[in-house]
Amino acid sequence: MKLTLIFLVLAILIAFVNPSLAETVGQKVGGAIDNSVEFTKEKKEAVQKELQESVDDMDAKIAELRKSAKTATGSLKADMNSQLASLEKDKDAVKQKLSAMKTSTGNAWTELKDGASNALAELKSSWAKAKAKFSEKK
Repeated sequence: MKLTLIFLVLAILIAFVNPSLAETVGQKVGGAIDNSVEFTKEKKEAVQKELQESVDDMDAKIAELRKSAKTATGSLKADMNSQLASLEKDKDAVKQKLSAMKTSTGNAWTELKDGASNALAELKSSWAKAKAKFSEKK
């Protein structure tokens, strides 16, 4: 946004000095802005795709853990179900942030991306702890 404003001010100043040069500069600046917007859009889509793939991977891992919980008994089963409920809640939080990212822009998108990345890291860590804990008890 700041870069666009700088280019706009520069183009206005050039227009006062040399109108024909202003047209050429305007075309080049417009092209540069278009390229920048397209690059940013592609980068955002790539980040969102990567996060979605990670969420899908965690979905599969949680499903495996859920399958193991079905064969457990007693307090182990109760503990596993509690952990699974917590993992599902964490996963839903990541999905919510990812969904919000798709419609946000600028600083809000960056904050959501950071939040989704942090929430995903927490989910992965919680899953690894749960997996290790239940592997020991089997």
